[in-house]
Amino acid sequence: MTEACSVVMECNYPQFYSFMAMNADLLMVEASRFPTFIAVAKVLYRGDKNSSTVEDISFAVGANPNTVQSLVKLHLTAIPQI
Repeated sequence: MTEACSVVMECNYPQFYSFMAMNADLLMVEASRFPTFIAVAKVLYRGDKNSSTVEDISFAVGANPNTVQSLVKLHLTAIPQI
């Protein structure tokens, strides 16, 4: 994740990264490289945090359900309004 953030921030216009990045740089932030991050985002987006939903989403993207559940809880503690 740190590697992807560095690539984006080194871009001249990070806010337009998805439009202006070179192909090699785009591969650095390919969603498939971050299955846990994607699973957490999907759980938060759905708003359904029960264990079966977390497991379904986690297994679908190849993430560890326990890690995803922990990160969802951590996120909700840090940003409770979501």
